[in-house]
Amino acid sequence: MGMSGRRRRLLGFDARLDEEDNRRCTFPVEAREVLLLRPEIECPLAVDTHIWPSHFLYRPELRGFADPQEGALIEVECAEQAPHLYVWLSLARMRLRLSQCGVRAEVIAVELLGTKDTAPEDFEPEMARFRPEPEGVPEGSTFLGYDVADEGFFSGLSNCGYSPAEREVLRMEWAGRINQFGLLTDEDEALLFSDMTDRRVPEHAPFWVFGLYRVPL
Repeated sequence: MGMSGRRRRLLGFDARLDEEDNRRCTFPVEAREVLLLRPEIECPLAVDTHIWPSHFLYRPELRGFADPQEGALIEVECAEQAPHLYVWLSLARMRLRLSQCGVRAEVIAVELLGTKDTAPEDFEPEMARFRPEPEGVPEGSTFLGYDVADEGFFSGLSNCGYSPAEREVLRMEWAGRINQFGLLTDEDEALLFSDMTDRRVPEHAPFWVFGLYRVPL
């Protein structure tokens, strides 16, 4: 899949709503029509926690702005997460916290895809500077697909609304490349989508490609 020489960097881990809970948060048809290139997907997955909710409240100062359904979110100690990122650095410590809270969740790994042949430590965005434990995607993980998002995990694939004109053109070009989770499956195509989104949504540029993996229990 894609270019073998391209470098990757694991950013960290998160606990998202599992399939059963996620279906309780289905987006209205009207919202899917504006946000998604495949609006028939009722519960898209994304690095963006507005699209695929997390069980963790990474920024407690925003609690008052949270949706009512987010009232039971688990707060995260600053030392546990990568600064400015909505991920845990330690998979083991995150699992322990989930166990202590009795939470059932879909555990995921979030990976940053480089845009050129560089060593991971030379990746341009600041988010690639931190070392998760483990440093690679855990063995046995299942690849879900690629999202395209800014450094705040705001998805340009599923959370930057498409105008009627954009929908007509982009659905014809991209709908067939998006899988059942609402994610892109080919890394080169994901990079092309990222470049296109930089131009389409310049206020959030630059966009990056993130690989999402389901981590086994």
